[in-house]
Amino acid sequence: MSKRSTYMQAFNEVQDIIVDRNDKVTNVLDVIGPRFASLVRDLSKPVKTDQDILGPQLKASNEQAVSQIFFMFMTALVISVAIIFVLLRMVMKQLGKDPNELDNIAMAISKGDLDLEYDERAPQGV
Repeated sequence: MSKRSTYMQAFNEVQDIIVDRNDKVTNVLDVIGPRFASLVRDLSKPVKTDQDILGPQLKASNEQAVSQIFFMFMTALVISVAIIFVLLRMVMKQLGKDPNELDNIAMAISKGDLDLEYDERAPQGV
């Protein structure tokens, strides 16, 4: 076999491959491509519609949750302050005086100063 006939045979094979490929592109891919794009478009429309409906609902729900959390935090803060105030008053009632003043009285007594004036205005507690 001569080089020319080998070349012609290889050239014809390559040409057949190119023609077959072009036929598949034209008759298969060019037909399937638009159909596939149409299917994707048709599929994405309901998803977008659902997202347009659910998006604002989710945003409103999140804003409501943040508001509720803030309200609960503020309520807990107020209740905590009230509990601290009540406990502080109870402890102060049990002591009868300010702890600093009681400490001063105890220090004066321990030093032997018994001439200390004690304000006895309605002492309560111990």
